[in-house]
Amino acid sequence: MSKKSSDRAEVLVGKSFHTFDTPRGFVGRRVELQGEVLSVVEEHADSRDTRYLVAYYEWLAGSYTHEEVVTLQEMSDWFFYSSNEEMVHSYNHGVVSGMKYQPES
Repeated sequence: MSKKSSDRAEVLVGKSFHTFDTPRGFVGRRVELQGEVLSVVEEHADSRDTRYLVAYYEWLAGSYTHEEVVTLQEMSDWFFYSSNEEMVHSYNHGVVSGMKYQPES
């Protein structure tokens, strides 16, 4: 693990995000998860391998559910937002409003 992560790696820390059930370009793509990037865990020379700790939140109340370490490569299809408020606005009125989460019946 690096002693101090670079400003470049830190740019995602504190950002809210949506993940999706399929990669970009698929018809019928839906929001799957929501959360926040908590920290840089391990920075790599190849930035795609840099690892981040993220927290996921449930849909109804937005309560914390769990954390996971993911690589930048794994986050390449996610939508990032400057704040939770911006993420909620996008979900309700913006870009992802047509891709809302649909729980399994």
